Amino acid sequence: MTIFEEYDGVCVKYKQEYGSVVVLFEVGTFYEIYGCDNGERGCDVRAICGLLNIQATRKNKGVDVSPSNPELGGFPSAALPKYLPTLVNAGYTVIVVNQSNGKGKTVTRAVCNVVSKGTWIDDCAKSATHLLALTNSTQKSKLLGCGAALIDLRTGRSHVMEAWSVDGSDVMEEIGSRIACFDVCEVLLMGDEDAFDRWSGRLELMGVHRNMLHRSLANFCNPGYQDQVLLKAFKSVGFLTPAEFVGLERHPLALTAYVAVLDFAHKHDESLIYNLPVPTVLVSTSAATYVKLSSSTLRNLNLTQARDDASGELCLSRLLDHCVTYPGKRLFRERLLQPITDTIELNRRYDATEAMRQDH
Repeated sequence: MTIFEEYDGVCVKYKQEYGSVVVLFEVGTFYEIYGCDNGERGCDVRAICGLLNIQATRKNKGVDVSPSNPELGGFPSAALPKYLPTLVNAGYTVIVVNQSNGKGKTVTRAVCNVVSKGTWIDDCAKSATHLLALTNSTQKSKLLGCGAALIDLRTGRSHVMEAWSVDGSDVMEEIGSRIACFDVCEVLLMGDEDAFDRWSGRLELMGVHRNMLHRSLANFCNPGYQDQVLLKAFKSVGFLTPAEFVGLERHPLALTAYVAVLDFAHKHDESLIYNLPVPTVLVSTSAATYVKLSSSTLRNLNLTQARDDASGELCLSRLLDHCVTYPGKRLFRERLLQPITDTIELNRRYDATEAMRQDH
């Protein structure tokens, strides 16, 4: 098998799962990309090289591009931290394939990391970047309930929510108003094509223009598989079942969505879900703790602006944000967009603020 055939095989496998992918193949001390037939096989080398501002070439410059003489581009392995964020921010899922020396002169390669916007940990991001999973419950094309799970893999904090239709209420509006305050960078839409179309249209209206991946519910509704995934993140659950440990045994749609985001992160990098805190459950009994701000409310009150809005228009969050550190900026944004009504917690925050004012 030639190196291009091996490379193309990896591309085919991950394109089926993630769509737009870039495979970085370690060859010696370089990461390389290959392609031919205008990106139909391998990667679109010229587009990627243009994005990274590097040169595209081919080994034999006197021969046309073909599987035996593909286009290629690359950069030193040590420069991966420079180029990886560019690819991820452009919406690609990046497959990093490293090489290792076997017996004699044999070289073996294996996928060591899968990085997408939702699993990319950027400590300098001013706002949290959440991975979102959504699932529906339908009967004869009628929407009965929705579940959602969001996780910020930088901090490990997650929120899950579930809503059921009561007297014809719009459950998509209910869930949409709760997720509007979270900065979403990647979306998993679970279910059939109809569910995908419903949510993709609604998310566009909410201003969520991020990577959207369609996933079959497959094993995510299976209690055995749910327990298997949860135990990868929560090693010790005592006498409880894994679903009871995370507080979702009574919320099947929220549990399905939460398992989906954990499974997605685990397949990218197993270490991302180690030692996670249990999720914050936002259902009818706890929803009253937070003031729900819909996407239209955020726009009308000019509280914030879209992450890709480069207009420089002044909004409330930019006007009030004088935080020095990036974690502080993310906490400020969270407190502004997710106001609470819990008087005990509010007084605790006031006391902490007053203590800091006296010290400084």
